[in-house]
Amino acid sequence: MKTRKIIVALLLTVLFFTACFAQGKENEKKAIEAIIQEAYIGGAYNKIDIETLKKGFHENFTWQGIHHDRLFTWTLRQWIILLNRQKWLRPDWNNRTTAEIQVIGIEGNAAVAKVDIYNNQVHDLTDFLSVYKFSDGWKIMNKISYRHEIPPEVEYKRRVEREKSINEKLQPPEKVMDAIGIKPGMIIGEIGAGHGRYTVHLARRVGHKGKIFANDIDKNTLSTLRERCKRENIVNIETILGKEDDPLFPKKSLDMAFMVWVFHGLDKPAPLFKNLKSGLKPGAPLVIIDPIDSEIDMEREFGGEKIDPNRPTIKERIEKAAGEAGYEIVRVETFLPKDYIFILKVKGAR
Repeated sequence: MKTRKIIVALLLTVLFFTACFAQGKENEKKAIEAIIQEAYIGGAYNKIDIETLKKGFHENFTWQGIHHDRLFTWTLRQWIILLNRQKWLRPDWNNRTTAEIQVIGIEGNAAVAKVDIYNNQVHDLTDFLSVYKFSDGWKIMNKISYRHEIPPEVEYKRRVEREKSINEKLQPPEKVMDAIGIKPGMIIGEIGAGHGRYTVHLARRVGHKGKIFANDIDKNTLSTLRERCKRENIVNIETILGKEDDPLFPKKSLDMAFMVWVFHGLDKPAPLFKNLKSGLKPGAPLVIIDPIDSEIDMEREFGGEKIDPNRPTIKERIEKAAGEAGYEIVRVETFLPKDYIFILKVKGAR
């Protein structure tokens, strides 16, 4: 009888500690889920609240991913730079992001969680987060992501929404086109047209008697632009697959050449400017919209570059490239909040 009591007592003890251990793991699981929901889904998506985000992410956090079969790594600082820009530009989010959070493993102070992220109920991402427990709680240390393919209609709607927000807050198309003198019937060559954020506005302004030659060196973006033109019934845009140093516009065809957020990313702009001259009509301007220097520095910092205090300003860079290619700056507009508008002409042109 005594032996049986001892065995029962031992079993009860084991069950008690097992229950306590299980309850402990369940509590840790809930704590991890809570920090992901608050700091990640709330801090990085629905609110973009940087202080809330910092509470749940370790200062040495890294975000790793694959782009064109190459691994990239972003630090927490780089990500915060991106989030601050997104918060300023994007439309009202209204808690569009939801998540399914599953803690798939906990061992001591280490854990892994799978997070399925939905925006407007569309499954965008599956993230795997590495989490560590410190004295002040669980912190997200690393994430890797898989981006799901989304329906074309959803992608198109999102792109148009982003573009509208950028244009309204940074570069109002009507004000810009008024300032640089775009009129119905003009023929304009856009360098680096991309998906057509500005191209479609240029096309509408010049009308059916005008034309836009939309240049890019990426055939995939030009394909997307052509699909957009079909969708929006725009018939006065012709795409041109150019070269890094030559936009390949038709000879003496352009009343204006135009480039937005392109110049500061060029390694050797002078050869491009030289080859562009053959496409310009006599006296036709080259219009460059590019960020102010503090914005370019922020972009460089996001890219992991160390900022050189003696770096040339964007105006100095444009002046240098223009001089080498035979252009001069004839006017600079500064009414945009975060961009300059430079108007150049070939030297001696009227």
